[in-house]
Parts: sequence; structure tokens; C-alpha cells
Amino acid sequence: MRTLNHRAFLFSIQPIPPIPSSEGTTSPIPSTGAQRPFRLLLRHKEQICSWVTTRRSLTLVSGESADRLSVPILNRWIDSSLAAFVALKTSDRTALGFCTLSRAELPGIPPSYVEICHLVVDPGHRRLAVGSSLVRSAIQYASLRCFSFVCGRVVSSNDYALTLAHYMRAEEITGLERWLPEDFRWFRFVSKHNED
Repeated sequence: MRTLNHRAFLFSIQPIPPIPSSEGTTSPIPSTGAQRPFRLLLRHKEQICSWVTTRRSLTLVSGESADRLSVPILNRWIDSSLAAFVALKTSDRTALGFCTLSRAELPGIPPSYVEICHLVVDPGHRRLAVGSSLVRSAIQYASLRCFSFVCGRVVSSNDYALTLAHYMRAEEITGLERWLPEDFRWFRFVSKHNED
């Protein structure tokens, strides 16, 4: 867990273990010391879903064909991810942002890559370092698990995501790799693991 101080509020990034699909399934996110894995509460899920209320807004963050983000879709994202992250306001534990890391969303992804997916931020807290903090946490997590690169796809009409990618100085790799689908703009971050 990282606690971040923005001029207006404090928030923390919490890793979320995938939802166990069967008995004996263990989380890929190890518990450290006495700290128990964070569980995303129904109220957090409902808050996250409340930010994506139209088919158009859902297509900006997912290939889902539903009319809006729902708790079952969010649960599927978490369950199929290597890790998921939520930004919570420290004062009242309100959800501010969410994303996942996955290798399942992109067929043919090389072993040294992991994809950041489903990045959503509360519209009232955009451009306040929530999205960039989630991305940094995801990159750090990927680095600790020996992934060399974190990539992400952006729908060309998603101005917030494009601004974030440029702000974070992500390398645009659109059209440079044969395994990348052409319908998106693609960005890549080099993890600390690859810099050593």
C-alpha cells in the first residue's frame, strides 16, 4: 500500500487479490507481514461502476459490449487479472480509481510484457494524480514480478488516457510490434526490472 499526498486530499493505492474461483485458490498478491490482503467491498465496486454509465464510456476502457459497467463485469476483470489496484481516499475510504494488470486480454503478448487494463478514475478526481499513481503502482508490481515492459492500449478518442500516457512519458509503440492489434494506440513503459 502506498499513501500519496495530493494538495487537496490523501489517498492510497491498494492491491486487490483476484476473486477465488475455487477452493484452494491462493492470491498471486502475497501478504506482507501482518498486513492482510485488501478486499474490495461492494460499495467500492458500486462506486467504480458509477463512473462508467454508458456503452460509449465502457468502450473507452474495455471491449465489453454491455450498456454500462456492472459489478459482475468488474469481478470478471479482477478475477482474470494478475493484479488489480484501487485508489482510495484516506479520509473516508471512497474509491477514486481502479486498474488491472493482465496477460489474458491480449493474445500473443510476449512473456516479458504485461498489459495495464481497465484504468478508470472518478470523473471528479481526474487530473489529480490518481491515474498516474495507479499506473506507477502497476509498473512497480510488474517490475517485482520480473516483467520487463508494461504496455497499454488507448482508444484514440480517449483524451484523458492519451494525456496521461504523454504526461507519464510512455513510449508510443503503435505499429511497431506485429502482435499489437491495430485498432488502438499502444504505449509502453519500461519496468525497473528491465533497467537493472
